[in-house]
Amino acid sequence: MDEHRTARPRILDSHHHYWRIGGPGQAWPDAGWPLIHRDFLPTDLRAATDGLDLVGTVLVQSQPDDRDTDWMLALAAEDTSILAVVGWVALDDAGAPARIAQLARHPKLVGLRPMLQSMDDSDWILRDACAPAIDAMLTHGLRFDALVQPRHLP
Repeated sequence: MDEHRTARPRILDSHHHYWRIGGPGQAWPDAGWPLIHRDFLPTDLRAATDGLDLVGTVLVQSQPDDRDTDWMLALAAEDTSILAVVGWVALDDAGAPARIAQLARHPKLVGLRPMLQSMDDSDWILRDACAPAIDAMLTHGLRFDALVQPRHLP
């Protein structure tokens, strides 16, 4: 029998979230999301993927809060299934370049996501105040994860 037809597919989850209701900086999911308004942690992912050949995941921030990024990086340090982390930094904050330099020392941090889709100002990322943070991301080899809507494309 053909080996490729019987082998289980290997899966890399390139975008997933963990959350702990009431955890550091956690505002989502709230009670308005009843199907997911519960903790979702590494043990939950393992249970949900039991029987699959999950080779690893990329953990992506779901909260616009430094505490969430710190929590995710702590999880990643303990859990070998988390291969990479996309965190969050207030890119328009004067302290952003220093925060980015600090976070970049974590070997699993690969990028940052400012949650542009939730901001009313479609041109927010173009503000002069964001430029030093973008430069810091480039300096440290981090990727910009742009979750956008059609209004952001121009």
